[in-house]
Amino acid sequence: MRSGCIDPKWVLWVGEDHWPTLGEVIKEAEDLYWSNQDKLDYPDSYPDLDLR
Repeated sequence: MRSGCIDPKWVLWVGEDHWPTLGEVIKEAEDLYWSNQDKLDYPDSYPDLDLR
């Protein structure tokens, strides 16, 4: 896929009223990291997450 092209199978329109907050995006990224940490080649090379 060329840069700037959108692959429709990876796009999910959520509508203007349903955009996630930045906090929700960060939480989802943290959850993804922790649920897949054992699959990462070098899990300790990623920055420490600010767990509050």
